[in-house]
Amino acid sequence: MKRGVAALFGVLLLLTAGCASSEHFYVGGAEGIHRVSSGLRQEKSAREGNVSALAVSGRNLYAARTAGKGAFEVVLYAVKEDGALERKGAFPIPGRFGYCYLALSADGKFLYGSSYSGAFVDVIGLKQDGSFEKLRNRLVCEGSSVHKRQKKSHPHFCAPLPGTELALAADLGSDLIRIFRRDDEKGLIPAGTVPVPPGSGPRHLCFVPEKQLVFAVNELNNTVCSFKVRHDTLVPVAVCGLLPQGWHGVSYAGAIKLSPGGRIFATNRGHDSIAVVSFDAEGRMKLEACFGAGGAYPSDLVFDKAGRMLLVNMKGNELSVWEVQGNAYSRTAVLPVKRPGSIVSAP
Repeated sequence: MKRGVAALFGVLLLLTAGCASSEHFYVGGAEGIHRVSSGLRQEKSAREGNVSALAVSGRNLYAARTAGKGAFEVVLYAVKEDGALERKGAFPIPGRFGYCYLALSADGKFLYGSSYSGAFVDVIGLKQDGSFEKLRNRLVCEGSSVHKRQKKSHPHFCAPLPGTELALAADLGSDLIRIFRRDDEKGLIPAGTVPVPPGSGPRHLCFVPEKQLVFAVNELNNTVCSFKVRHDTLVPVAVCGLLPQGWHGVSYAGAIKLSPGGRIFATNRGHDSIAVVSFDAEGRMKLEACFGAGGAYPSDLVFDKAGRMLLVNMKGNELSVWEVQGNAYSRTAVLPVKRPGSIVSAP
């Protein structure tokens, strides 16, 4: 409780360098939310509980957090012009499990919350101003697979597939990509499943809509699967490993993001590295590089407008800034953040 209720909300306010307008990033972790731009000044602003997931829609920031022993909620913040956050309300999550991932529907009418431990995806209705309406649907997931961590379903991610009426969920426990269809009343309804190789453990997805491609990062076997979008389903294309050949050890893939240069960046937690994967128009992939993350357990990453990578290392208790120039990667700054887990950008 001390770590949860009395957690710190830190603000790291940096002057933007090389960008035409100010750009803000928000990091969720054990000490609440940290706000980051581009330089090095820190202020303590408010107190919140442990934050497990973040999502942004316009000037609204949503944060899934622990509200107390066995209690979880989503907090809505308004993002002010200077990037400061104003608490606007909270939605208590029904039951005993919180969310590990948040995403919004394309029109901003629904918030999707994925519960790894609870084995469900919630759909929360939102009002026109982004405030909470009610729980529209709870999609309970069932299944298992071959790994010791796959005794039951573990949906780790759910987000809308751009340009379609679909949303896709990565179910780590069942080795499935779950397909949901948009529904005006319930938000989402089941529309099918697509399997990945047994023991893969799909964790997160990223989308390349102009090429009709979907990529799934697989936590348990440190790979990426690619799919083509065809007639409201996914057609498997290829699998690519994320670790150097010949390396033996324990590692779990984490986040997956598309860089401004059109390559995939994925985190390896354990090997403590960032894998860089190129791909062609059909989804065939190649591991281009695998460079050290500079810290322990890289959990999430995001790119700024200038193409720099911001990376959070959960067990390293830090956020680092990286210059990415072709195949050259150099760390230029390190900021202390206690057990950071997620990072998002906002206007």
